[in-house]
Amino acid sequence: MTQSSLRFLAHHPLPLEVGTIAMRPDGTAEWRDRTALNFTFDYVGTSFTAAIEPTPEGARLQLDAALAPMPYSAEGRDRRRDVYAIVAASQGGLTHGQFTLDSQHQIHLVSELVIGSPVTPVALVTAATRMLIAATPWVALLRRHLGPVAAPPPGAPLGPNPAMAVASNAVMGPGA
Repeated sequence: MTQSSLRFLAHHPLPLEVGTIAMRPDGTAEWRDRTALNFTFDYVGTSFTAAIEPTPEGARLQLDAALAPMPYSAEGRDRRRDVYAIVAASQGGLTHGQFTLDSQHQIHLVSELVIGSPVTPVALVTAATRMLIAATPWVALLRRHLGPVAAPPPGAPLGPNPAMAVASNAVMGPGA
């Protein structure tokens, strides 16, 4: 007879750690050693990839998000210089992470934080939230120097001050 998931969980000690339960093909749950997990999520219109690597002390959470392409000099030398300065300053100033450039000149936010044991879902969400809170003003600064992400569609209501709507879009991204 198959054991229900609730019965399975009821007979195991708490807290449940992330990555320690797997589902068999027949739909029943089984315990396993902690394994690496990868997932994606969206935060203020930006797609993040997350990787959780078990360590003897708990786990290491790594976040990565491609934010925007580095502006070309032809788009504005001052703008490019300012964006480079922000990327460089993030390497010593951004808590838990930094901006990096990949081989295609995309600007990434890369963050890492160690989570102590037990690595529960609450601890995981708390760590991700700490990294995102620390990065949010840096991302806003970067977006402000990158310029508008997208112009509003023609005829779209912009509210009482059209300049503020475009500026808000540039800082927070479309749909924010």
